[in-house]
Amino acid sequence: QLHARLPTKWLARYLHAAIDLDPQFRRLYLAGAAMLVYSGQRIVPDMILAANTVLERGRRAFPFDWEIPFHLGFNLLYELPSDASPDDSRIPGWRQQGVEILRQAALFEGVPYFIPSLVARMLTKQGSQDLAVRHLEQAYAVATSEEARTQIRYKLAELRGRQVAEDLAEKQR
Repeated sequence: QLHARLPTKWLARYLHAAIDLDPQFRRLYLAGAAMLVYSGQRIVPDMILAANTVLERGRRAFPFDWEIPFHLGFNLLYELPSDASPDDSRIPGWRQQGVEILRQAALFEGVPYFIPSLVARMLTKQGSQDLAVRHLEQAYAVATSEEARTQIRYKLAELRGRQVAEDLAEKQR
């Protein structure tokens, strides 16, 4: 069905059945969620919501895994709002939930060194510079690799410097 770009009306049902049979098959959550969205069809919110249901199951099965909530947060922050109609009333809630899930995922053990800075960039793009700074401070406190700590320091210096410049400009008005 995927190869022929046909509708995959049974895929979600089969995917949940496979997860029921082996809830510890970690890659099934990520690959299954991707298959539900990227099936060759025009992406609509219902496809992403179905994928998010799979990712939520994965999040419960693997509560200390950073990758599953990262994909869920990305879907909520970017995929759903970009594929929904601009006047969809759910968009602000999706974005808020996505930001929080991404922020939490970036604090997990084993997260690649660049994820905290990437999440800070996403937060800044969404207009949450203060939240980005707080997030980086938390990420720095739990980072175990020197590479991660170095990147977080650079991003913090950039954001704090920008904030100082904005404060000075505001005082001049």
